[in-house]
Amino acid sequence: MNATQITWSLLFVLTLFVCATLHKLAHALAAKRYHNKTEYITLLPVGGVAILENMPEKTVLELMVALLGPAVNLVIFLIPYLTLQTSGIPFDFNAIIHITPDNFLFNLAILNVWLAVFDMIPAFSMAGGRVLKALLAIKLNWPLATQITGRIGQIIAFGFVLLCFLGNPFLVFIGVFIFLATMAETEVVKTQSIQKGYTIAELTMKQLPVFNKADTIAKAVQMLLDGQTKKLSDNG
Repeated sequence: MNATQITWSLLFVLTLFVCATLHKLAHALAAKRYHNKTEYITLLPVGGVAILENMPEKTVLELMVALLGPAVNLVIFLIPYLTLQTSGIPFDFNAIIHITPDNFLFNLAILNVWLAVFDMIPAFSMAGGRVLKALLAIKLNWPLATQITGRIGQIIAFGFVLLCFLGNPFLVFIGVFIFLATMAETEVVKTQSIQKGYTIAELTMKQLPVFNKADTIAKAVQMLLDGQTKKLSDNG
C-alpha cells in the first residue's frame, strides 16, 4: 500500500467516523424531541452507545429514537449513490478492497448501507433491539419485553462468537459488545421497574433500631435490613 492509498484510507475512516457520529446524534435528537435528554454518547470501533436520561417506555417514542439513526445512514448513502448515478461511474464491488479517489464514494455508499443494516440487528444496543422491544411491549409490559429482547440479543452475541471460528476473529468483539450492552440494558430496566412501586416515604426508616456497644457490625447490618424489610412488607 503506497502513501496515496494510506492517505485515502485514513480520510475514509474519518468520514466513516463522522457518519457514525451523525447516526448517534440522530438518536439523541429524536430523544430530545420527546423531552428525553441524552447524557452522553460513546463511539467504539464496533459500534456506539447513546445513553438516555430515561429509558423510553412508549412504543412510538422507542421506535422514533431507534429508527432515526439508520434513517440518517440511508440518507447519507443516497448522496454518493446519486452522485455516482449522475456521473455514470460504474458500481464495482471489487473496488471495496482498497480506498482510492475513484472508489471513495462507492465505498462510502456501501458502508452506510452496512451500518444501517447492522444497526437493525434485534439486539441491544442496536436500533433493531429497541424496535423489537417496542413491538413486544404492545402486548407485554416493558420489563418482560426487555427481558425477551435481551435473551434474543444474548443468543445473537453467542452466534457472532461462534462465527469467528470460520475465519473472522473481529466477530468476537462484536459478540462481546452485544452481550455487554444487552446485560446493561436489561439491568437498567429491571432497576427502574423495581423502583417504580415505592415512594420516598415508604423507603424512609422512621424508627431506627438501638444498638449496644458490644453488638457486632454484622448484627447491626442485619437489624437494619430486617427493619427495612419489615417496613416495606407492612406498606405492601
